[in-house]
Amino acid sequence: MRLEKTWVLLIIGCVLIYFSTGFSFAFALAQQTYSFVTSWGSLGNSEGMLNEPVGVAVDSYDNVYVTDTNNNRVEKFSNDGKFLSAWGTYGTGYGQFNLPTNIAADSSGSIYVTDQSNNRIEEFDSSGNYVKSFIVSQLYPVGIAVDSAGNMYFTEQSKNSVFEIANNGNAINTWGTLGTDDGKFDTPSGIALDKNGNVYVVDTNNDRIQKFTNDGQFLTKWGSSGTGNGQFTRPIGITIDSNDDIYITDAGNRNVQKFTNDGQFVTAWGTNGTDSGQFLSPTGITVDSEGNVYVSDSNPYHPTVQKFSIENQTSSAQKKATVPEFGTTTLVTLTVAIISLLIFRVRFSH
Repeated sequence: MRLEKTWVLLIIGCVLIYFSTGFSFAFALAQQTYSFVTSWGSLGNSEGMLNEPVGVAVDSYDNVYVTDTNNNRVEKFSNDGKFLSAWGTYGTGYGQFNLPTNIAADSSGSIYVTDQSNNRIEEFDSSGNYVKSFIVSQLYPVGIAVDSAGNMYFTEQSKNSVFEIANNGNAINTWGTLGTDDGKFDTPSGIALDKNGNVYVVDTNNDRIQKFTNDGQFLTKWGSSGTGNGQFTRPIGITIDSNDDIYITDAGNRNVQKFTNDGQFVTAWGTNGTDSGQFLSPTGITVDSEGNVYVSDSNPYHPTVQKFSIENQTSSAQKKATVPEFGTTTLVTLTVAIISLLIFRVRFSH
């Protein structure tokens, strides 16, 4: 009876080893890696050239719109970087800009641009035709997000606040003051909305992200100053994909970090430099319907937009952890253990 119990316990132990290794393998498959696809842009003011591209957005057709801030215009590209059109010049008239900073596209194809030094938000159609302006007197709008009803949320750094206005220009809500407590900000920059209408704000100088309900009630926060995963050194831009995962550009750490919508770190990519997949000052960020990520680099020595895609999880992970590494080794170990135990049992049962 004692040998029977020993045999059973040892078999159970081997099976546990087998499955624990299997779970480790499954975890390895879940790791996400983003790969460089293409890039476009160089310093200048001709078609397709850029001078401090701050904001980037995509429409429902995955066309890419870039706020070419120091050229006071918006440029439109295909999702592989082909120049399509541009609009805007320096000025205060309709369709003109004075430091266009960020950009958003709604589900109907309207394009919204924060015209920071003209104290307004301008709306255009997808071809760049002027629609209307929303004057926000004595405010300097920076980040912008638009909900399904056409309400606009924008960040304002002189007031360290978030403002919400309706599509008719009427004020709806505002929240935030200077500080480090929950719901307070120090230089808020990017802003985005998830499927449920929750509002995410990049609290740049506090090196954190704050999450609110759509009426400004604080929900949660994440991030701290540093260079590790989940830490920031001057985060700027934010976007949310169809799964409600969050992407942040970190200008100080020269990378992009991805999180779940409750702030759990998922992955990061990017290093300091001007090669493919590197950044000098990653600022704007957006994600298209296929999950491709576009990042604008506003540094004058690297004024580009880079496109990234997530690697095929099955193929890329299996190349790193294939059957010889997991299946064969573990199965051989388990088989040898079982055979040895059976021999041991037979020998001592007589």
